[in-house]
Amino acid sequence: MKRYVLTQWKAHKATVALIIFGFFIADLILSVGVTVSRRQFEYYHDGMIGNPDEQLVINFRMADGEKARSVLKTVSGFGEVQVLNSDAVPAGTGDAEKMITPVPVWFEQEEDWHIPIIKGRYLSAADMDGRDRVAVLGKEAARELHADTGQMIRVRGEEYLVIGIAGRSYRETQWDDVMYVPCGVFYEGDCAPLSSDVSVLLKSGKEMFSEWYGTAGDMREGIQYEEISGQMDASGLRNAVSLTVILSVCVFAVAIVNISNLMLYWVLERRNTYGIIKALGGYNGYIFKLILCEVLALTAAGSLLALAVQQAVHLLADSLPLELELVNVGVSAAVAVLTGFIAALIPAVRAVRLQPVEVLNEGDV
Repeated sequence: MKRYVLTQWKAHKATVALIIFGFFIADLILSVGVTVSRRQFEYYHDGMIGNPDEQLVINFRMADGEKARSVLKTVSGFGEVQVLNSDAVPAGTGDAEKMITPVPVWFEQEEDWHIPIIKGRYLSAADMDGRDRVAVLGKEAARELHADTGQMIRVRGEEYLVIGIAGRSYRETQWDDVMYVPCGVFYEGDCAPLSSDVSVLLKSGKEMFSEWYGTAGDMREGIQYEEISGQMDASGLRNAVSLTVILSVCVFAVAIVNISNLMLYWVLERRNTYGIIKALGGYNGYIFKLILCEVLALTAAGSLLALAVQQAVHLLADSLPLELELVNVGVSAAVAVLTGFIAALIPAVRAVRLQPVEVLNEGDV
């Protein structure tokens, strides 16, 4: 079968090229749309630092820094807490120094979502209780300090091990110029920064905090909180995804119609060949399988070409939303197989309905 298919492709180069080109354009639009939609999801979650429905902004106004630290420790049992308005502190390496804004973090259970990491890892629950001083640097802070994972930086006279570089490699983020550190060691021996107005983000555990707040008594004095759910407009995300779906459906619908017509023309050109196959005892299922395999091979060629072109363009211009991930390959492969099968149906049904006698009586093969 393979030799026969290759022979037919060589004899119909223009038709084969048009079919591959049709699937190439459709798959390229779909794959780029998947990447754009994924970036929109990333942008939304980056802006909300996770799921806004589970989050609270908590404001501390306590004169006693030790009490504020104790409350933070308690709240960290509900979900990850992040101190948002810390003052910038001096940080340096042997090569450079700068003022950097720390984001002290405390949690007992790791969240489903954390800030994106370009290199290394994010803080873990073990880092919260450990005595080691570790830090996650934003990519811009790391660049200015000439720091990398595995290196030490000096913050307020203490040595911190850089365990991760945060941000997005292809765009700016709110984490590019900050430093994430564990609350426990950061405020150890110096809780003065917590004795003024402090804003804290509770990333999850909203209901548990509300229950605790209702029974905390004097401990909740100086604490206020508000929900942030619904404060960020998700219409851009919905519009981007909807536009991608609509555009992809339209492009693939046009591709299916055009490729079905091309395949139908191809079948009619080779009707004598199919007539001979049936006259020699070939089953309808064999002819159907033959046409289906041809179309699927052509769709695979178009899909692979589209992914290769997208990746090549991304390497040349990495600022464009064209990076490939497994989701691009998976969606492209699934849709290509489905559309290839649909496009092959009409030509294949037309071929199996051919009557050998009628075809052979039309003239010499």
